[in-house]
Amino acid sequence: CEFPWGVAVVGQAGRFHPAQVYDSLMNLAALVILLQAERRPLARWQGFALFLILHGFTRFVYEFFRAGSSSTTMGSTSFTEAHVAAFAMMLVGGWLFLQVRPTPQEAPACARTFSTASVACARSSWAI
Repeated sequence: CEFPWGVAVVGQAGRFHPAQVYDSLMNLAALVILLQAERRPLARWQGFALFLILHGFTRFVYEFFRAGSSSTTMGSTSFTEAHVAAFAMMLVGGWLFLQVRPTPQEAPACARTFSTASVACARSSWAI
């Protein structure tokens, strides 16, 4: 890593990208996206599907920065088994997101804000 924030890895020569920092930042961005998505009426399982898409994406990107990856590369490419698993996670999340559609009775009647009334409304919609 040519950047000044490169870190030394035990047992490896040179400096590497701080992959854990990148992963944490990507996961914080995914959290913000999930929280924004939750303000909209989502069908049951759409929030989970969105999580699968976002987490799969962050893991896919993260794998490029990992030093001493425990996954083996696939052929002569720089893709690892973890890339394939993360991509599969994104595909499953995308498929699930498109399969479930919100119905009028699933959308909560109350506003999605952080007030006491909306918390009570949200709890009533959590019943399975």
